[in-house]
Amino acid sequence: MSDESNAQLSLADELAIRNLLNKVALLADSDSDDLEAYGACWAEDGIWETPRSITRGRQAIQEGAAARRRDGLQGPRTNTCHVVTNQIVEFDGPDSASSQSYMLFLIDTVDVPKIRVLARYFDNLSRTDQGWKLAKRVVSFG
Repeated sequence: MSDESNAQLSLADELAIRNLLNKVALLADSDSDDLEAYGACWAEDGIWETPRSITRGRQAIQEGAAARRRDGLQGPRTNTCHVVTNQIVEFDGPDSASSQSYMLFLIDTVDVPKIRVLARYFDNLSRTDQGWKLAKRVVSFG
């Protein structure tokens, strides 16, 4: 494969990864109660880690999102918004990549939006037969 083909593949992969990570943020805030699309963004053995907890597996990650919705922390009628910014993507190999970005979690988005959380995402991604998936997300607050 030529260097030009490798560059085009990397650009296409980078765009797919950026779209995936932005999709995760949009789906977290979605008015839909269907979290299948959110779960589908994660690898089957995906990990979602915060300083307070570690969630292992796509199903458990999806259930965690459902719990946050039940608790009124995000999702339908909560007027919340995840903003992902300052994102970088680096390839660790042909089928793995990492990304870092900032996340601002806004509340009261209908009235006067307020930043409730500022965090940094450290993401690992894997190429699967279904495309790029989030393999691991480490959330660092502050």
